[in-house]
Amino acid sequence: FCPACGQENKNLRIGFWELIIEFLSSNFNFDTKLGRTLVDLLLKPGKITKQFVAGKRVRYVKPVQMYLFVSFVFFLLLGLDPASFVNKNPASTAQVEQLNNSGIAEISINQDELTAISDLIGSADPNNGAEIDSVLLKLGVTEIASWERHVMKQVIRSMKPENKYQLTKEIYANLSISMFFLLPFFAALIWWFTKSVAPFYMDALIFSLHFHSVAFILFSLDVLTGFVTDATLVTKLILFSAMVYLILSMKRVYSLKWRRSIGKTIGITAIYSIVLGFTFSGILILSFLIY
Repeated sequence: FCPACGQENKNLRIGFWELIIEFLSSNFNFDTKLGRTLVDLLLKPGKITKQFVAGKRVRYVKPVQMYLFVSFVFFLLLGLDPASFVNKNPASTAQVEQLNNSGIAEISINQDELTAISDLIGSADPNNGAEIDSVLLKLGVTEIASWERHVMKQVIRSMKPENKYQLTKEIYANLSISMFFLLPFFAALIWWFTKSVAPFYMDALIFSLHFHSVAFILFSLDVLTGFVTDATLVTKLILFSAMVYLILSMKRVYSLKWRRSIGKTIGITAIYSIVLGFTFSGILILSFLIY
């Protein structure tokens, strides 16, 4: 160590992975705390939250640090395949026929019409107002409002090769931001359903951070699975696992009986799912309009 400044005498020309490990070690105590936190977080639902609420926090990574770390990994994985969110395989003829026969909905697909419309929109210039209006007129819009012109401009932009992944990236960016609002809302739900036994909101916020950290880890596995195979079954298993994890966490942290734990989890999940649905719909619309 330098006697003047105290800096360790070591080789400063380090590789990329050494830099990453040093960053994780300094911010998350990578060597010990992160591994211990991940094991207890995943295999012992609610244990870390209960320990934090009780003031036993030295052994584990802080909830905010843990959340930021796993959410960073999740969105990093999403970024490896930016087309995965919006560019899914179209429904096959057999799938459409099956849906029509089910009576749930009826879909009529005219491939020639779809191709003609696609060619019409794809050939227009999104920066040329006259061409945008021409497309709208050909599609039957006679009185063109400013919002219709803007929507068509965005549709045309989305069909340009240079903008292939821009919408998806905008969705991911807005999704990550929205989670900072959903986290405290989920905590408020937890607090509302458990305030008779745990009156402090901050305890529920710690619970929310830990639960969402687990959710990001599970969905990271979903993304990884999607790289090699159809992840539909895996996604269903992960959603079921998240529900079971929440039940077990509620039971352990708030010392609930099984019936109350399951009932409160169903109530929380139902409300949160509705809010998630509206939030994600809003993100899709907003991202499309501004990307």
